[in-house]
Amino acid sequence: MSDFRVSPVEVDSLARLLSRLLRFEGPADATMSRHFKADRRLGPRERSVVAEAAFDALRRLATLRWMMQTADPLRAPHLAALIELARLHGIDSLGPRLLRGDERAVRGALSIDFALAPPAVRAELPMWLFQKITVQYHDAQPLLEALAQPAPLDLRVNTIKADRDTVLAELRTALKSNRRADGGPDVMATRYSPDGIRLRDKPALRSVPRAMCA
Repeated sequence: MSDFRVSPVEVDSLARLLSRLLRFEGPADATMSRHFKADRRLGPRERSVVAEAAFDALRRLATLRWMMQTADPLRAPHLAALIELARLHGIDSLGPRLLRGDERAVRGALSIDFALAPPAVRAELPMWLFQKITVQYHDAQPLLEALAQPAPLDLRVNTIKADRDTVLAELRTALKSNRRADGGPDVMATRYSPDGIRLRDKPALRSVPRAMCA
């Protein structure tokens, strides 16, 4: 069981942010930037948790909406925040206090069998886009699977100060992430750029020694 715990401030901030983002009245990054400037309660950790969950909700919006078909519209933003945080960090990260009154709904959402959902929902795409992709590309499945995954973080090494192999070794030590559960590396050299490094996740680079980030 993970020791990660979501705070009430993170749930509240994410609920308010999702209610704004899902109006689609402007670019998501600009909406998020305004939200974080206005919400003074959030420290670096809270902003990171909320931002990660908000972007994940946008990337997996089709299944999130499918989960919430019967949700009370007045409770929808709060419930969406709980569901999104639970599917990112596990329901135990919320705890009884945050789940009070909503635990049944959250557990029910997480237990939904998406095999019964329409193909566009499973692909995390609006119907119109799913139809265009599948009509144009008869081998679209790998593309659809890739689009549903979070993008990695690519960095460029300042070769005036260090070579890539040195930075790779230091990043692996500093971030303590050498191999994934599936056997692949968390920190790797990019395939084409001789100066690039790819991070599968988006770790807190503030934890990396300052000299290495200069």
